[in-house]
Amino acid sequence: MAPKRRNKQRYHPYGESALLSAETLQFIEEETTRLYNKRFTLKAKDKQCELPSSELLFTTTPETINVLQEMKRNLNESKSMLNDIDIVEWHQHTRRTHKAGLVVKTLRETMRAEMCTQAFAKLYEVLASYNVVPTEAVSSKKLYGVHLCEAPGAFVAATNHYLRNHHPDLEWVWLGATLNPYYEGHSPKALLDDDRFIVETLQNWDFGADGTGDLMQLENLNHLAEACQGKVHLVTADGSIDCSDEPEEQENAVSQLIFCEAVTALTVLATGGCYVFKMFTTLEHHMVCLMYLMCCLFEEVHVIKPGTSKGGNSEVYITCCGYTGNLSPQYHEILYTAYQQDTAEKVLFPLNSIPREFLYLIKECQEYFINLQNQEISMNIQYFHHMNRLEKKQLFHLRKQAAGYYMEKFGVQPIAEEERVV
Repeated sequence: MAPKRRNKQRYHPYGESALLSAETLQFIEEETTRLYNKRFTLKAKDKQCELPSSELLFTTTPETINVLQEMKRNLNESKSMLNDIDIVEWHQHTRRTHKAGLVVKTLRETMRAEMCTQAFAKLYEVLASYNVVPTEAVSSKKLYGVHLCEAPGAFVAATNHYLRNHHPDLEWVWLGATLNPYYEGHSPKALLDDDRFIVETLQNWDFGADGTGDLMQLENLNHLAEACQGKVHLVTADGSIDCSDEPEEQENAVSQLIFCEAVTALTVLATGGCYVFKMFTTLEHHMVCLMYLMCCLFEEVHVIKPGTSKGGNSEVYITCCGYTGNLSPQYHEILYTAYQQDTAEKVLFPLNSIPREFLYLIKECQEYFINLQNQEISMNIQYFHHMNRLEKKQLFHLRKQAAGYYMEKFGVQPIAEEERVV
């Protein structure tokens, strides 16, 4: 049984409410609530999506979706306003203005969270926001998890902390897959600086058939699938690619990696399982297809921008619950064929095979998150040049409130030393 949660109370900031105006108190409360409710449902449990015929897979070239491309241009215009700002100064500034910027510090100091980073805070928030533990795992009191593109291990630590808080009776068996930090052929830029967590849990890591840990190699997917034996309840994926040289093409740069992560998840998940993965915008035909595939194969699909994710970037997490397992051997075979190929020239589905209603939902979803991102960029630019005393005061109290509210809303409690992974 999950631990009881405290009753929510109106904000009284650390005994300082008498020093703040009613308007400031209201601002802080509204902003905190808004911070942790940036969500969009692409598919509810009572909706159905029809999977296109396998004969249509990768038969057409990508089409331009005009309304989405217009959003892409507008977003890139917002990003271009940062071109003349020193990147180091900008990162320091956005760290200071990040509304949830004190969450990680609070988790470390008051909850003794293991491997506590922004990634930890983001995943814990996502897991606590949706029903990600399948009924079968609850019944058997055993949850099997796989964590893709996982180094250095924060998603593993976050999953463990979440399960200890919310499902303490569950036995948790996990496997991580990531680029092998000890493989000499890898570029140093692609590897992590801190491998201590991996060293201590080496028996829980799969580096593939070739020892590289490169998930984009089909033989490594097969190696992982053999280790899992199709009984996985929860898959997470946190892969990304450095797009700093061409930030306006971030979605295209990461699309093949996200495709490979998704095919891996669909291969290892048990029926009823959940898949949580990081992505960015959905403005290109390729990514629209992937999102439609997820909606066809899962009972629910939700998009969330964690409050602990910096508001000025495009990062979102897709939470897919209730895997149906309705993929034919033909479908799997075609997906595997595309796995190692550059799929840029062909798209998963023709655009006319995706319902108009779904395309409209994608448009709504992208409008919502891009508007939030544009607002954050504009606010940060304004604050970069000038921030008055009232704005500084509001931000100071908002950051404190956002940290405390996170712990309460997502039911975070300390865990015992022996409950940690390492």
